[in-house]
Amino acid sequence: MEKIIDKIKKIQVKKENRFLEIIIFAIYAFVVAFILYFHEAWEDEAQAWLIARDLSFIDIIKQMRFEGHSYFWHFLLCIFAKTGLPYESTKILQLFFALSFAFLVLKKSPYNDLVKCCLLFNSVFIYILPSLLRPYFLIPILLMMLSNLKNDDKHQILFGIILCLLANTHIIMFGYVITIFVIYYKNRIISDNKKTYISLIIAVIGILNALACAFFRIIFFYFNSKWK
Repeated sequence: MEKIIDKIKKIQVKKENRFLEIIIFAIYAFVVAFILYFHEAWEDEAQAWLIARDLSFIDIIKQMRFEGHSYFWHFLLCIFAKTGLPYESTKILQLFFALSFAFLVLKKSPYNDLVKCCLLFNSVFIYILPSLLRPYFLIPILLMMLSNLKNDDKHQILFGIILCLLANTHIIMFGYVITIFVIYYKNRIISDNKKTYISLIIAVIGILNALACAFFRIIFFYFNSKWK
């Protein structure tokens, strides 16, 4: 009888937690949507959009020697820009990132409800990252996804894809990506598993691509520097 009562209490607690998570998610979604509706594009945000809209894919790659990001972000904007959608349509993408992050925090993070609320409703995650049309919001999203997949050997290929994408969000992530790469693959590479090798190859491609983008940017600025 006591076991049945305990099970009923656990179910009630789960329902209460789920209801609270829905409320937090709804409030967060409303606030972010409200901020996005009134947000006006900064020059660097609009520049990334114009590059994606007006340049071919080859020209976008060439243009990256002037930019601070990999072409991955501009290719993502091409989905909206090259289909004739207006600039305001990118707010859908920003809202999607914000809601994805909120879902991961509420459902996949190990923190209590108070910490989750403090995490979601601070200036970084409720205003700065959602409102700016830059790839920065992808960083915490991809990191949380990697954290949830680090012990899941069934989804090693997905882990490699996410690590590949993370390497191409921003050059500042290069050190983190290398660290994650070494820790994740150092023991798995010994096993004769095709998924491990496929995952490893995908991750290496992403890392080499990010490294090549940074290298050619440095070379370009060196040979075009007035102080050479």
